Amino acid sequence: MSLPFASAPAAASNDDPASSRDSSRDDIAQYARAYGFSEVVAEARLRAQTDVGKLVEKHGSGVRVHFDHSKRDSVGILILRAPGENTDALAAELSRVANTHANVQDVPVNDIALRQRVETAARWVKRSQPAIRADAQGDDITGRVTLTVASIEEQTQLDNTAGKPAYVDIITGPVSRPAYNIWAGESTNSCTLGFGVRNQFGTKFASTAGHCPASATYQYGGVQFTTYTAVYFGSSDFRAYNVPGGNIATNILYTGSGTRSITGTTGWSNFGVGSFVCKYGKVTGY
Repeated sequence: MSLPFASAPAAASNDDPASSRDSSRDDIAQYARAYGFSEVVAEARLRAQTDVGKLVEKHGSGVRVHFDHSKRDSVGILILRAPGENTDALAAELSRVANTHANVQDVPVNDIALRQRVETAARWVKRSQPAIRADAQGDDITGRVTLTVASIEEQTQLDNTAGKPAYVDIITGPVSRPAYNIWAGESTNSCTLGFGVRNQFGTKFASTAGHCPASATYQYGGVQFTTYTAVYFGSSDFRAYNVPGGNIATNILYTGSGTRSITGTTGWSNFGVGSFVCKYGKVTGY
């Protein structure tokens, strides 16, 4: 289940230098077009998002806040509160941010616990029924994990397999087949993908900028991406997309006449004037 939220560029605050305010005009115009507001309203809503971001940072990186920019009267803010988390102080401060409306929703697990549930469910299938391919998707509202398999026979087989976690639901539907097909630098319907990344559990994700939409479609094959995690506050601008089961996020680049695998990294401090670099993007190409 995906929450109805989207990320948008942050607006400059009132004490930003004039040059920063000027450079933010494109972001304001983009937001206004995306959500159907005037630029005056767009600027106020973006400034509100920035103010919310500062409060979230103040209260700790573990706080989970979802934005809903589709609301016409104000920016919707949903604070997800897992058992044992106290968000009262944050909620009180957010209620005073202009152009926003905040709500708190209790959820059964936190982000890390939900990710562990997804990984546990996937490992259970692989260990107990290795011939069955299943896509695993966690729901951060209910805390449950849905496993999608290709047939009713496979669904019945898994339902009757010992060790099924109590939080797992099994359904039938389209299941992707393995394909090392998500390449770095390629386009979605709105942005450019970065390199493939992985979390502490080894799960691979496609990366992009945090200001890109919460969901996207890969330009080749129509693979649908949803957000795993994202941050777009201050100098942070990063988003990781879930890659549907059977599709693999890689670090392969298309060079125009062939492909090249990225196998290492070089720190910024090792670059100097005259160094050769490559660039790749949705608009400018390679």
